[in-house]
This record gives sequence, structure tokens and C-alpha cells, in this order.
Amino acid sequence: MRWLEEVKRSCEASGHLRIALGQAGKVLAYSPADPSGLWIHKGAAEVLNEKEHDVMRTAFRVELFNQRGVFTWTVGEEERTLAADFRRKADSVEKEGYFRLAASVRDLAASYERDADREASRDLFDV
Repeated sequence: MRWLEEVKRSCEASGHLRIALGQAGKVLAYSPADPSGLWIHKGAAEVLNEKEHDVMRTAFRVELFNQRGVFTWTVGEEERTLAADFRRKADSVEKEGYFRLAASVRDLAASYERDADREASRDLFDV
């Protein structure tokens, strides 16, 4: 928290606050699990849940998406698995009171569900 406050103070003064918050959101996507068993450290969840950190949550969500890396056509099976996993993660942070973070993670789950539907309706050999 002290680190983030220092980053916000110095970057606000230099005019780079929005960029810095985005970068911080990307970094928080690599947060370790909390000792309590929550999939994300509660300190990171707390920061991401703050009302004024929408930019950070967006960058966090994008980085979670990018962590997937290269993938192949599975008729939407992988996307449905990812969507279910992110829905469980959203439910778990919501139970801890991190409602904004939960909504953001649910948005990611919904995007995977749309991708699954699109992939399932596509013929791989029809080019």
C-alpha cells in the first residue's frame, strides 16, 4: 500500500498517473494467493477493489486474459473451462467483500463465454 501511494503521488505530479495505474494493474495479475486460501492476495484484492481504481482493474483483467498465451481450436471447450474458473474466482472475491473486483473478473468470464459460443459455431475447415 505504501508503494502504491508513493507511485500515485509521484506519477500524479509528473502527469503519468493513468499509465502507472495501468501498469500496476498488470503487475497485480501476478499476485500470489492469499495465505487464507483466496486465489489472490487480499492486499492486491483490496487495492483493485477501490472505487477510483477502474483503470487498474481494466489492466488487471487484460493481463489475466493475456496470461493464457497461445491456444488452439477446441470447439469452445477451453473457453468454457476458463469462464467457469473465472466465475468461481469472482464468487470467491465477492464473498470476501471485493464487489468491484468480482464484477471485473465476471466480465472476463463473460468474454470467454462469448468466445466459446463463437468458436463452437465455427467450422474450422470452412475458410
